[in-house]
Amino acid sequence: MKIRRRDFLAATVPAVLLTASCTDTARRKEPAKTAKRSIRFAHFTDIHMEPKRDAPQGLAMALQHMQSLEDTPQLLVTGGDHVMDSFSAREPWATTEFDTFKKVMKEYCRIPVKYCIGNHDVWGWDKKSSETTGQEPDWGKNRPIHEFGMPGRYYGFSKGAWHFIILDSTHTADDNYMAKLDEEQFAWLRDELKSNQDKYIVIISHIPMKKKAGGLCQRNGCTSTPENSRICSPSLLTSNCASAAICTCSTAPNITRSTTSATGRFARPGGKAPAFTRTGRCQISSGNRWS
Repeated sequence: MKIRRRDFLAATVPAVLLTASCTDTARRKEPAKTAKRSIRFAHFTDIHMEPKRDAPQGLAMALQHMQSLEDTPQLLVTGGDHVMDSFSAREPWATTEFDTFKKVMKEYCRIPVKYCIGNHDVWGWDKKSSETTGQEPDWGKNRPIHEFGMPGRYYGFSKGAWHFIILDSTHTADDNYMAKLDEEQFAWLRDELKSNQDKYIVIISHIPMKKKAGGLCQRNGCTSTPENSRICSPSLLTSNCASAAICTCSTAPNITRSTTSATGRFARPGGKAPAFTRTGRCQISSGNRWS
């Protein structure tokens, strides 16, 4: 029997359309894939443990609040200045401050902690007030490194799809301090970014990175230095990583007066962009957009 072209098309086209329609409907009914969370962490900064006041109770309350959240963080990252002032303190009082801080952390903190050095954690740089010589074994940054069991003054570690970079932005200037990244650390930072291009990046720095000021601020006046401007250049991050979050001390409230904490929710690469709920200031960078 001879089949006319018109009759063939009339019979087959509806069937093809019906098949396509059913396929599209089935696809539309497939549930959307939800990005699996990589990690949730809390960021505490400028705790400034002062044993004479209510600082121990304030820190304990903050830790209890953080760990009572229904969606509890798996990691706590600090932003420096854990004690009120080791910078100018004499030995006995510096020990009291660190011991008080560590006692509260041991008693109330049930999750892992990663530490960042702040200028008030450094012992004895104000030699006149602290009556130090600079020859003491735990003088300077050796003190917080020893007290907190840090692997070094700056370091990196990975958790899930994220790589954390802890910077050392505090440096000595006679009996005072200034903000900068030394050459050794800057070279390490560049290598650290290059070797972790498959991960999201979190950068922790005690002293803020201010792009408008040209770099890390110096104390008393926020004047930038040429060697610091490199760290704030968007090209450093955008050429080495897809997305980065930068957490600093900046204007964050003293944790001893507040029971709230900064927390971050992160998705795996390919998922949603980082979203922060925060106390204080947490600068976010994604691509070449800076806030």
